Amino acid sequence: MCYNQINHKRITIMSRQTVGKCDQKTLDLILYIIDNIHLATVTSITKFLYLIDLTCISDGREKVTNINYVRYYYGPYSAAIKDAIEKLLAENKIVATLRTLASGEPFLEYNIAPESKQIEFEDNNKDIIDELLNSLGGLTPSQLTKIAYGTEPMKKLGATLGGNEHLNEVLDLSAK
Repeated sequence: MCYNQINHKRITIMSRQTVGKCDQKTLDLILYIIDNIHLATVTSITKFLYLIDLTCISDGREKVTNINYVRYYYGPYSAAIKDAIEKLLAENKIVATLRTLASGEPFLEYNIAPESKQIEFEDNNKDIIDELLNSLGGLTPSQLTKIAYGTEPMKKLGATLGGNEHLNEVLDLSAK
């Protein structure tokens, strides 16, 4: 099976998980994340958005994004993020490079398009965003996934890495 068939099959399955579209602020944050982490994949971008929103809520602040996350196979997920990445690709704001894991499994790495201007992002929660990007920006997508599984919303569901407990349930970011 070629990569496009795998990718198409994955998009078809994930599209059922859509819980809305990303607003412009969230699109801008995705660009900022891509520009400030070591390896930008759908997984790492998703986990950063989740951890940013979760940290803001835990700190008594409002979420930065308009995303609702569900418990999916590899942790917190929203198909709206994949849709947002596709939109940024179509607008030529980012580029995708096909890479492979040591196992031979393909994945896409995203980078800011070379002709793009400097990526800026302003928000009342920028201190939290920058702190998370600085402290976790060098981690792999699998390391970020493990961190996400250790958060209270995931623990509340009894979610285990590789398990299917409470699959597709909306995560409560205010869970204690």
